[in-house]
Amino acid sequence: MITQFSKLFLVSFLTVTTFASHKAQVITRDNDMDLIKKEVELDLVNAPILENKSFKIVYGKSNEAINLESLTDEVEKLRAASVFYHLTKAKRYFLNVVKSDYVKELPQLIVRLNITNQFNSIGHFAHDNLSPEYNNALSIPPGEGRERFGIKPWNYEIWFRPAKEINLPQEGLKNDFEQTAAIFSEFRNQSRLASFQKFISDLFLLSGDALAQSGLNILGSTAIIEASFYAMKNLYGLLQGKKFFLDTSFIPEVVYHEFAHVALSDHLGLSHSSPVNEGMADFFAASIADSATIADNVKDYAKRVREKDAFRDEVYNAGFETNAYANIDFVLGVLWQVRELDKESSHGLVYDVRKNITSSSNIRGDLLKSILKECRKSCKSPLRDRINLLNAYHEMGL
Repeated sequence: MITQFSKLFLVSFLTVTTFASHKAQVITRDNDMDLIKKEVELDLVNAPILENKSFKIVYGKSNEAINLESLTDEVEKLRAASVFYHLTKAKRYFLNVVKSDYVKELPQLIVRLNITNQFNSIGHFAHDNLSPEYNNALSIPPGEGRERFGIKPWNYEIWFRPAKEINLPQEGLKNDFEQTAAIFSEFRNQSRLASFQKFISDLFLLSGDALAQSGLNILGSTAIIEASFYAMKNLYGLLQGKKFFLDTSFIPEVVYHEFAHVALSDHLGLSHSSPVNEGMADFFAASIADSATIADNVKDYAKRVREKDAFRDEVYNAGFETNAYANIDFVLGVLWQVRELDKESSHGLVYDVRKNITSSSNIRGDLLKSILKECRKSCKSPLRDRINLLNAYHEMGL
């Protein structure tokens, strides 16, 4: 009887093991942060179907989980497995490192690949006749649906748009230039004021050839700054008509970023994109990747896409508070200063920052206040660490 039971147990164990693990090729990062193809094991309930209690990977508007063995296109097989693998990694990070009770209680997420429909908060999927969307990824908030119209309720979802090479739009470049010019204009104005002050000072302190040389130096530096501004304007003009694409599902940090939005959604809503909202998700994407840069070295999966860098040398500008700047990396840099103090405690500390802010919070007031508040509670040396943070933020112009 014992022998028979042991055999049954062994058979059951092997069966569970077979269905719980499935080997697949994915795109991931190596130790040098290069994107490589690697064989990994996927945690599946019924291999090779891409579904477990946490995620279900589907195509488009379908609700049927993808069967890896039924895919004949190797690129699509690689895409589906990669997204599942990195979402699993992201969730484990929030469970094991951040220790988020909220993430622990999340229901299964539907993850849609190659979906081009616009999102509709009432109808879930916008009509197929509306302009399709490409080169993007987004996190979808739950919706009640409209049962009488055949629209069922839905829970949190993550959508990955297909990549498509398109021409950079002239209007988009115009807006991008205006954003960049706004930052540069402040520097121009400060430089002009500094040059004027130096010139007035030299009038009283210098004379003859020394005064003439000083005047030439001031004039030369001012001319260089002005020339740089107009060169930048012309450069944006040259980019018009250039090609752009972004295959978000193959870039690990984008997958982490989208899951981070869901993990933060108990306090930071998914209704709109804002600098604080995006910056918080960027911090966790970078932390999961264990890298201060996001979407770096992705030439095979993106074109004309600038990486985000926590150490980019940027000085605060009031314009950074507007939604037009939601996708710059300034907030990532602000939050990364916490990690520079203490990597181990930064994960939970920054996660707790969300409790004191909303998607509409500003950087200079709300975000900094919340960081310092949580540092008082969680930093190893609260007084010293807050002083260090304030010094770092002062250098960033905050």
